[in-house]
Amino acid sequence: MRHSTLFAGVSVSLLLAGAALPAFAQTATETTRETTRYTMPNQAGFWNYAGIAGGATKFKEDCVSGFNCDDKGTGLKVYAGGKFANWLGLEIGYIDLGKGQFGGGDTKARGLNISAVFSLPVGQYSDLHARAGSTYAQARVTGTAPGFSTGTDTGWRASGGVGTAIGLNRNWAVTVDWDRYNVEFPSSRKDHIDMLSAGVQYRY
Repeated sequence: MRHSTLFAGVSVSLLLAGAALPAFAQTATETTRETTRYTMPNQAGFWNYAGIAGGATKFKEDCVSGFNCDDKGTGLKVYAGGKFANWLGLEIGYIDLGKGQFGGGDTKARGLNISAVFSLPVGQYSDLHARAGSTYAQARVTGTAPGFSTGTDTGWRASGGVGTAIGLNRNWAVTVDWDRYNVEFPSSRKDHIDMLSAGVQYRY
């Protein structure tokens, strides 16, 4: 697969992080003499939140002269996550990036995302966060005018984003995120789709 090395790199990085965390967990704080607790994805209590968000997407793709182009769509993401520690987590989810129109046809994209999440707690229930990972993206172009590329392209692409979670209480939070998903359309142009979303998150 053309971008299998990207996925492999992300996977190896996450595995190395997971392998290193137990070692850090052995370090006791000088003031409390308590070890920092780290959890792994296969342990009870790791997966502790889920969320849904929707918003506006913007396709980065060239508009062909003579055709009406619409680079804006509506996206949706559904995800679940867990934390190795307060500052580092893992998130997986499904994304639908909506539809744009280029070259007289429709361009759609969706995929499965896996990301490392780096968090900075703000107060008791809120945080600022950043994501870095990869998406198995499917980009499909249909109904274009003669002479334009149609078809479907799939593969692993880099993704990333930033955002905030505003905690309403222990269980519920409102989220605002900006994410960028790199995709490759059937025309072989490597482009991206940005998504600005708002949603809700439940923590259990």
